[in-house]
Amino acid sequence: MSKEIWNTFSVEAAHVFYIFCTSGIYEKSLQYLSESSRPNDPDTFGVIGLRWFTRKYCRHRDNYPIYCHDDEGRETCGSLSKLQSVIQQGNDVRIFSNSKIALSLPILDNISLRNAIIYAQMLRYVASNKAVYNGTNIRKFKKEDRHSAFFYLSSNGTITFLRWYFAGLQKGIEVDKRNMDWYVDTCWSEIYSYNNKKAVFDGSEQRLRISIMAGRRIRVVFTSGVATEPDSVIVQTNGHTNAQLLSRMSRFNHTHFDKKPYWIWQMISTTGYRHFLRLVPGSYVITKNVQNRKDSVRWYTDTRSWRKLLTISASGTVTTGSKEVLSRSLELGGMLRLVVTFSNYTVIAFTADSIEFIGLEVSAQFVRYIGHIQKPDSSDRMFAPEPHWNLILVTTEGRLTSSLWDVKDNRQISTNTLSVTCSWFVN
Repeated sequence: MSKEIWNTFSVEAAHVFYIFCTSGIYEKSLQYLSESSRPNDPDTFGVIGLRWFTRKYCRHRDNYPIYCHDDEGRETCGSLSKLQSVIQQGNDVRIFSNSKIALSLPILDNISLRNAIIYAQMLRYVASNKAVYNGTNIRKFKKEDRHSAFFYLSSNGTITFLRWYFAGLQKGIEVDKRNMDWYVDTCWSEIYSYNNKKAVFDGSEQRLRISIMAGRRIRVVFTSGVATEPDSVIVQTNGHTNAQLLSRMSRFNHTHFDKKPYWIWQMISTTGYRHFLRLVPGSYVITKNVQNRKDSVRWYTDTRSWRKLLTISASGTVTTGSKEVLSRSLELGGMLRLVVTFSNYTVIAFTADSIEFIGLEVSAQFVRYIGHIQKPDSSDRMFAPEPHWNLILVTTEGRLTSSLWDVKDNRQISTNTLSVTCSWFVN
């Protein structure tokens, strides 16, 4: 999200989209949150020095990739059954396709298993096309046809594209066939599981909380076959853990989005409680009644080494680590996760969406978070009756800025700055 300076949100919030090329050429484009019809500022082009990093994953002991198929879904390497097995065991998956245009999907927002078919959604893409800048071939955002593209990929070779324009208009669904290579990251271990009657199968809530407080990422797998990484996890003062899942789009079947798709937002709890909110993209009109139910869930934790490089108290004092070590590790491509403790001892943990440096100070943004409230007569959490985005900016000064925006009409509600204790973890 746009900022006035490194530690302050802009008065008029805007999504800031970038495209970076290995030539060093980049494009910056703004899309204002409050006025979908407002003309965009002119896109900014330039040349900048870049360093590119890759991240080491835990490979499966068998084939790598673990499964491949052609554009008709015919197996060309590995085993579909092994891929299904590792997904059910909470492991993360990546897809690469080298037909027509090479397509690498580093973020699969959710993965599902049904009828011996694996399908995955990738929902974080802004459309671009080929262009030439100062004689160099690049990609740039579409100027007259700006839209997000939602991908739906299936192990039978089908890939579905859904275009959604920033003004809230939908364009017809397109279907293509692609060969795909499926890679698996096995750096995950089951830490807590229970059924819908809250009978614990394995692990404990305490072990889960310890992992969260140690900065580790979390994944969940439902008996319905859906596996995903929560956008955020919240540990309450009574010890219960809740998680938000905001990155799932409704589907018609295992290869197609709904003709009139909607977001499926969820709050889940270690009590087995699962709270749903369904909203139309763009307009964010609630499409169906709010739904609640109990579910069987397995929770998994990242087994990598996450180092706590800095803890800042609510008074802004360094209590653990050093700002210099933190900034140096981030400049070397480290992945950042934050654990924030509020004055009432509630904790929220998340992976930073973006990071900015100013000297030894660091600010981290987290923009995939929806306001929530206590469920009556319960330790569980649920979305507020009038849902709102909670845009978060945390700095190494010990401050957290929270900017609230109404989900339905993109109207700013308030902006508050709090003093918090925050631990910064890097892998």
